[in-house]
Amino acid sequence: MFPILYKRNETNFTHNGLGLLKDSIKAVAIEELNGMFELNIEYDSEGFLVDEIKEEMIIKAKANDKQDEQLFRIYSITKNHENDNLIIDAQHITYDLANNFVEKMEARNVTKKQVMEQIGDSTAYPHPFNVTSSNNTTRSSTSLYRTNPLQMVAGMEGSVLQIWGGQIERDNFNLILHDRRGSDDGVKILYKKNLTGLEAKFDISQLKTRIFPFVYDEENNRLITVEGKYIDSPYINNYEMPYILEVDFADKFENIEEVTPQKLYNVAQNWFVETGRDKPKVEMEVKFEHLWETEEYKHLAVLELVGMGDIVTVEHSKLKVEAKAIVNRIEYDVIAEKNIAVDVGNVKARLTDSVNKVADVIEKVEHAEQTANQAIKAANGKNTNFYGPDEPTNGMIEGDIWFQTIDGQYTRTWRYDAIQWQLVLSVDVRDAIDEAQQAKDDAQRAVDRANQATQQATNAINQAQTAFDSAQDAISTADGAFNRANDAFNNVITLSSFVDENTGEISTIKQSVIGLQTQISDNEGNISNLTQIATGLQTRVSDAEGNISALQQTSKSFATRITDAEGNISTLTQTAQGLQTQINDKVSSSQFTQLAGVVDTKVTSSQVNALIASDRQIKDTRDTNEKPSYYFTNYKRQVVREFKRLTVMGISGNGSYGVLETEVPWNDKSGGQIKQTLYTDYATYERRGNNSNDTWNVWKKIADTDYVSSQITQTANSINQTIINTKDNLQSQITQLDRNINLRVQKGDVINQINISDESILIAGRRIHITGQTTIDNASIDGAKIKDASIGNAQIGSINAAKINSGELNTNLVNVFGGSATSYTMIDGGTFESRGQFTKTWFGKTETHDVRLRFAGGMLRAESMTDDRRLYYSHDGISTYYQGSNEDDDGLSGSGVIEFFSHRYHPTVRGLTLYSNRGIVAINTATRDIELDSGNDIRMTGRYVSIVNDYSLQANSIQNRSYDTNFYIGVSGDNNGELRVTNKLFWQGSYEATRFMNIRANGLHGRFLVAPSGDYFAYVGSNLGLRVTSRGVYNNDPVIYRPIQASDFQQRSSKLDKSNIRQLSCNAIEEVCKLTIVNFDYKQGEINKIGVVAEDSSLIEKDGFVSIADTTFLNSRAIQELNSKFLNIEDKVNWLELENQYLKQKIKQLEGAA
Repeated sequence: MFPILYKRNETNFTHNGLGLLKDSIKAVAIEELNGMFELNIEYDSEGFLVDEIKEEMIIKAKANDKQDEQLFRIYSITKNHENDNLIIDAQHITYDLANNFVEKMEARNVTKKQVMEQIGDSTAYPHPFNVTSSNNTTRSSTSLYRTNPLQMVAGMEGSVLQIWGGQIERDNFNLILHDRRGSDDGVKILYKKNLTGLEAKFDISQLKTRIFPFVYDEENNRLITVEGKYIDSPYINNYEMPYILEVDFADKFENIEEVTPQKLYNVAQNWFVETGRDKPKVEMEVKFEHLWETEEYKHLAVLELVGMGDIVTVEHSKLKVEAKAIVNRIEYDVIAEKNIAVDVGNVKARLTDSVNKVADVIEKVEHAEQTANQAIKAANGKNTNFYGPDEPTNGMIEGDIWFQTIDGQYTRTWRYDAIQWQLVLSVDVRDAIDEAQQAKDDAQRAVDRANQATQQATNAINQAQTAFDSAQDAISTADGAFNRANDAFNNVITLSSFVDENTGEISTIKQSVIGLQTQISDNEGNISNLTQIATGLQTRVSDAEGNISALQQTSKSFATRITDAEGNISTLTQTAQGLQTQINDKVSSSQFTQLAGVVDTKVTSSQVNALIASDRQIKDTRDTNEKPSYYFTNYKRQVVREFKRLTVMGISGNGSYGVLETEVPWNDKSGGQIKQTLYTDYATYERRGNNSNDTWNVWKKIADTDYVSSQITQTANSINQTIINTKDNLQSQITQLDRNINLRVQKGDVINQINISDESILIAGRRIHITGQTTIDNASIDGAKIKDASIGNAQIGSINAAKINSGELNTNLVNVFGGSATSYTMIDGGTFESRGQFTKTWFGKTETHDVRLRFAGGMLRAESMTDDRRLYYSHDGISTYYQGSNEDDDGLSGSGVIEFFSHRYHPTVRGLTLYSNRGIVAINTATRDIELDSGNDIRMTGRYVSIVNDYSLQANSIQNRSYDTNFYIGVSGDNNGELRVTNKLFWQGSYEATRFMNIRANGLHGRFLVAPSGDYFAYVGSNLGLRVTSRGVYNNDPVIYRPIQASDFQQRSSKLDKSNIRQLSCNAIEEVCKLTIVNFDYKQGEINKIGVVAEDSSLIEKDGFVSIADTTFLNSRAIQELNSKFLNIEDKVNWLELENQYLKQKIKQLEGAA
């Protein structure tokens, strides 16, 4: 199919967009497993849509045989210099995620599916992608910060792919991490050398056919091995010699002391099956255009059908071994819809390798910085760095570095992996020359092949497409060889010089006896140099503007220096003795020095002053009113002050300008709301960010400043604070001298003050109020009015006895009192009062009480002093309130009244009433009956009649007093109470032992019908069926039916209930097509319904109803009939596809012959 072009912001891809790219000369989709997924198109310069194609537009194209059409976004459009055709490069749409950002993603003990979805949900802005995984069981943890989602999935240390593992599938807006993407369908290939169109590499560098398994028990100083010491691979005899590896299995056992040779063997015997190390690694590239005309094509044609991640078995014709390899790269012809090249081997690429071509350079710089940091850590003592010609043998730990030197010259770098030293880098001249020569030869052969292919393309213009593909393949091979040469150069070499005549870009590599030098420059004046000699390494990068970055490394030091065109310089110098950083500009400098026992920092005074001045400065932003997000971005965890125009801030009538102070508590809204305070000449205002901190709440005035002023004056011998309110004529003042403190508040002419000096204290005021307990040791009071006084001991000169009448003690004048403060008897005027304590047992509970009795006003009151209880005895009866109830509470209080001579229930007949408003009235007997005996009715007129404690209420009949009202029977409990009807034995302790009886009524009204607990069905019996209507049931005209909601509706369909069973004789498709599907409203019910009219659907209709079951099975039969037709059509299509493929091949053969 031809690719389809869409606008850059298109969201609907079901139409043909801006049009088909029918003028595409070539369109190839290239996908690497866990790596790049790109679309490359060569488009005719005279094509119909040539002027419409722009960067960021979207292309839909068939990218492989296993998925639907895929979406790609254009990132590069260039012109072919030979024919002006457009070269369009596009990345899969999922690369849009690389432009998003995740600040923080911390996953703890989560599944692969959960961590993928967490990444998708943590982005800075919303996106349309489904980031997920098919694995919801494997758990692990990681923490990733400040990068894009694709890096977090598979492009950085600690990524999901690194921690959880798996294979990535990109399917339009779905980014899915599978445990394994492809399948093993038994595809097998016999490899033969010199097969045109197939390149293969069998690698046995990591081959192991015999292992020495062991566990070392340090505490008991014993080495545990298996019987016979070794375990062999079944393929050991397929190779010239055994390849032996020692394997420590200590991590497979929790308790080393319990390990035995047999247990070790049980764990180690499957090592070859689990690792596959006894088979060579295979990498193979198949290019089908070179195979179609060969006899061997029939043996490899099966590869045209494989998909990404599929397993392929490759058998080596000489080694007689089989190796499993994964399909890790596919080139797909979008227009012809077939594979044109398939690579099998190991997964090499990363998901983000092609996100940004510039990212490779940045990544190398970052890697160099990380390596420097690791070196610093090593220098600080975490690991040990060894120097010298002899291999260190004692005291090594994993991560130690050995810089091997021979004759005083550094030659190799080794890293200890906890078992042995592994070579990291070799700069031996002989190694370098060998690798350089090999890389040079590969590059030259690749260039020769590219030149040859180009010449063939020129000579055979009538076969341009085939020749162009060959040239491209050769160029790709050349690029690969050049990359390998470049890799070899990283280990020090390559001798060549290249000049691009069109761009003027130059790259050179020079080698001399003493070292190597490379230089790359472009026509804009940008230059990078790398110089290496035996004693050191130096890099230098400069641009046309004068910016320079330099790095110099020797065996004794490491130094970097960055200089820009403005004269700013930063340097870092590291030696074995210390670390120093320095930053300079034209005016100031700062320096940090760290030695073994000293850390020293230096900053110039001009920098400090500038920093202080910048921090104190009020910024002039008078014409902006920024949102909270602005301050989160620019002033995290800071307080910033700004000069503002009040009208811009939404404040009027308070002058023209003010000062805005903004407090930003944290980096984002998780730390709380941002607060702003606006100070004007007349008032102070405050506002905060809303809950989401994306807009501001309204301003609130928190203080007036138009008539209140304050002043603090401080001299050498005094401090004075004054606040003046001119509006209310108020003034407060605090004055402090060396011998005097004065506090004063003045309103008009009234002054209240406290003055403390070294001689006295003065308290002066219009009114002085002292609360609390006050003690005066020595007081002289000329006159006093004391409302209440307690005088412990009074000396009274005389008592006027004329006031005491003889023969009678007038208690209106003289009180009689005897006892103590808490136990006494007293007569005071017309009151007799007695108080005392006693202990008694009341219904088995022994308590001590404090009770006071008072006779006054013709009434007796008994009052408990220990709790809130009183009793009043009067001519009306006995009550807990004097009035019978609390009048302050609208007569609704009072726990109990016994009322004599009561007319409460009869206007002329008096009686006895036991009454309580908010209390409980109870009649209780422990062992006998309670008799309610009346010559007339016994009436219960309360809201409810309750029978509690599982006892029964027995009566000949229970009737409602009024015939036109409802009768209620209530049960206890808001949720669990039930009304149960049983036989006379009532509840027998369990459902099984209790005999429940039926309830018969004309209708039952309620919210639900529940079957008994246990495995029971609930039955609704009817001779005709069950109908659900509105609450009017069948009284409405017409009847209003209501829907039934349930998780399933099951129709009994057992053959035991059926007779006359036969095949459906009608054509189901025709009957379904006869149904008229309509949209309608019920006359007195739901609206906008979808269905059929029963009268027009005779096959499924009965009495105005439609059978859902009949409709479902009729549809099922129609689907079966459609499936049968589909299978017939599919067979025909498959045959036509095979016939079409055959015709295409014949056409190609004829064209080749022509």
